Amino acid sequence: MDFQTWFEATIAHEGGFVFDPDDKGGATNFGITQSSYSEFKNRKVTVDEIQNMGLEQAKEFYQNLFATLGLNAIPSSCQRGYSDAVVNLGKGGASKVIQMATNTKLRPTNSDDWIDVDGIIGSGSRQAIQEAKLNFWDFYAELGIWYANLILKGCGFGNPRTEQNKFARGWYKRLLENFFQDRLDEMSSQELEQILVRKKNAESEA
Repeated sequence: MDFQTWFEATIAHEGGFVFDPDDKGGATNFGITQSSYSEFKNRKVTVDEIQNMGLEQAKEFYQNLFATLGLNAIPSSCQRGYSDAVVNLGKGGASKVIQMATNTKLRPTNSDDWIDVDGIIGSGSRQAIQEAKLNFWDFYAELGIWYANLILKGCGFGNPRTEQNKFARGWYKRLLENFFQDRLDEMSSQELEQILVRKKNAESEA
């Protein structure tokens, strides 16, 4: 994955300036939170700075972030989902998702042997990730559970939900957009032709 492709996809996912009191990152623009931009600048930035951020400033931030993604440790099939999750969840959050995806694929019912879900991709995590032979199906399944964990209170489906619930549809829409792009990349031209034939037949019968 090259930077420009990733950057353009990230900007397409992200909206403009938002300052939602329930967003834990603070004011956001181009998907860049006030807290993450403050860390990048090594000082506390103001809401006005976030609101007035231009595309070139955003690109500078994302160039720095892209250089720190550590994609060499991430299976190629998972790189789109993982790198986008870094923007959405932070690097620690995205790394926890791939660590848990590794655990639940290798040892779904034996948590005693799980690797630590600490958000740090060290040598133990890299070895386990390689052993698990993760693909994007594995990653997105676990990412969906991450989102559900932010939203649900307890295990009852009908229970009241957290304030994060209002972001749920946007999160899952983003997940599915990335999933379908990965699925398209995985398909052969023959599979795509078969899908188009089925779609044409369905439209002609409608």
